Amino acid sequence: MADDWHNLQADDLDNTLDTFTSLISIPQSVLCGYGSREGDNTFGVIQDSETIRVVAPDTEPASQYTDNDADPTNTAQTASAEDTDMAQNAADTAPTEHHNLPLEYRTSIWELSSKHADTLLRIVQSIGSTSTALSLRFIVNNFRNFTGLDKDSARRIGIARTSTERLAAIDDLTACMAHFSLARRMHIYMLFKEAVASESLRDGFPDAQDPFIVESGTPSILPRGNPTYRQSATIAQSMMLPGRSLAGAKRLRRVGQRLDMLVQRFDPGVLALLDENLSHEAILKVPDQIFDEFLTIIDHFEGDRIRLISKLAYPVVNMLLQDDDDSIFIPTLRLERLPDYITSDEVPRCSLAFAKLLLPQTELSAHDNTQDDTPMGW
Repeated sequence: MADDWHNLQADDLDNTLDTFTSLISIPQSVLCGYGSREGDNTFGVIQDSETIRVVAPDTEPASQYTDNDADPTNTAQTASAEDTDMAQNAADTAPTEHHNLPLEYRTSIWELSSKHADTLLRIVQSIGSTSTALSLRFIVNNFRNFTGLDKDSARRIGIARTSTERLAAIDDLTACMAHFSLARRMHIYMLFKEAVASESLRDGFPDAQDPFIVESGTPSILPRGNPTYRQSATIAQSMMLPGRSLAGAKRLRRVGQRLDMLVQRFDPGVLALLDENLSHEAILKVPDQIFDEFLTIIDHFEGDRIRLISKLAYPVVNMLLQDDDDSIFIPTLRLERLPDYITSDEVPRCSLAFAKLLLPQTELSAHDNTQDDTPMGW
């Protein structure tokens, strides 16, 4: 299985990323770099414009924690032996659909929060799921044919829009078929990012002077209260339509913030990897601190895998963002010829088979017979 991935990465993905780069305007910050070490094929992930981290696909990711930090995957630090046994038993008796995840992966999630473990496991399963591949096929096919996606709200998402226009687009897509969930999530994400940028420029967040510190002889003219809470409230208000409830705006802000957390961890293409059936209620059900630690667990076990597939999925996101039809041409993807029904055995979540579907039809001709029946992929 590792050899299949090495062949794919060395022979095809490198050329494919070059092809995508030449055909589509992909920001440098989200491109994936590929390299090799002596005796091994490896893939790298560009974290920023200057730093490249290279990880071998068949090696265990290194821990991201210092000796003084609490590593959620280290059971000696997070729970007693009895608690660990209980978490392992709970993970081992979890619903069958979760058993394609390693026991250690499931145990780490149960140790983090037994109360929210079922929700967290559902979120994991929604990233790069089998049904997501079918949804992407629908979106790309309809975008090319200008049918189904003829709504302006589902296209050119990246163009400048007022908050009122973007909220109207979100409402418009809410009433449509479930396959518009990607466009709707992208509008929510863009609305949140635009609101944050607007408030940062207007109020100087997050670099404004600490409102709890008053220089001698200087009157305090900044608003009182916790600056983080105050900023969150201001952002929510800027995401609210006149006459609408503030509670609904706060909910949109939290959804946008969590989508942004996913993007920060796994790159913008991850928005295209979320199952259309993943509800906002599920995303918001988990407290903020637990959700952040949960993303750290995902990153530890399969972060590089998700980032790689996310980069391959970015052209689909870019296709919906662009405002110039002439600039969004992408080659025919393998997923566009998927049948109407596929099983999780044929395309397991976050697998080699899933990644191949995001490559052009002309790629992988030498690997068409490669089988990938391993649930975790590679």
